[in-house]
Formats: sequence, structure tokens, C-alpha cells
Amino acid sequence: MESTIVNSEQLKALTSISQNIDVELLNPHLLISQQLFCASILGTALYDDMVSRYDNQAITGDSLTLYEEYIVPAIAYGAWYSASPFLAYKTNRSGIQTQGSPDNVALTPEEMSIYIGRVQNLKDFYCQRLNNYLIKDNGLKFPLFRDGNTPVESSHGSSLYLGFGKRSGNCDNDWQFGR
Repeated sequence: MESTIVNSEQLKALTSISQNIDVELLNPHLLISQQLFCASILGTALYDDMVSRYDNQAITGDSLTLYEEYIVPAIAYGAWYSASPFLAYKTNRSGIQTQGSPDNVALTPEEMSIYIGRVQNLKDFYCQRLNNYLIKDNGLKFPLFRDGNTPVESSHGSSLYLGFGKRSGNCDNDWQFGR
């Protein structure tokens, strides 16, 4: 299984997610965010290189700056966005139910939509910030970086255009809740 290069403590430190939340609820969303949002910005070669460097505890120099200041926030806010609906609702044998104790009042669907929209704005900001850092400012420091306009070979052998970068700036490849 692929390593998650951001942990739940980093996620909690950057976001307003409660320190008391069960880590098991967050961990899958860290990998989802890493693969869904971050990998598509970095491109396959740089993404694989960063995961390998993380696994080998060899993130240094410009790569350390990229990791700490740009990748970690992008993955953290992406994970918060990804996890948000699942922190409020749980799928059980009897269907989808609201989570929480009797003292807590669940958000209405309208409030949940506003909440997710605001978290999405934060995710989009940090993804765009990562994208801009690589494209506009520092692409030459990372020779493995691909600017988003180059097709990337998928694991299934076909090329795909990831749909962001210099053209559109979209970090989430049109993957959004409720659309």
C-alpha cells in the first residue's frame, strides 16, 4: 500500500478539526487527498519521487520546502474537504445516519453545503498555491515536475489529461461533492 506522506497530527494542526477526533476517520482521507488532489498537481514522476523521499526520510533542500510549505497544506485541506461529509454522517447497516452525541445538533443539509463550500475554498486555495509555486516560481528546481498540460500515462496504459495547470488552475479535476 502506498505511504501517506501527511499524518493526522499535521492535518489537525493546520485545520480546525478537533484534536479529539478518531484518527481512523481521518486517515483514509489523507491518502485520498494525496492521490486525488496532490498527485495530479505534481505529476507522476515528481509525486513518486516525493513519496519515495518521504519513505526514505530523505526530503531535504528545495524538496523539503516544497513538502512542508506547499504539499502538506494542500493534502491537509484536501483531506478535510474529503472527510467533512463522512465526519457528520456514517453509513451503517440501517442506512446513512447522523453522527454525534445527544448534546450536539447536526447540521442541516443547507448548513452542511455551506460548510463544505468553505472547506472547498480552502482546499482550492492551497492546491492552487502548490500549483503556482511549481509552475510560476520554481518549476526548474524540480526537473521531474510536469506542468499539467502534458498527458500523464495512467496505470492502465492510456494517457489522460489532468485538466489543470496553466490553462484552468483547477486542482480537483471536477471532483466535487453534490455535483
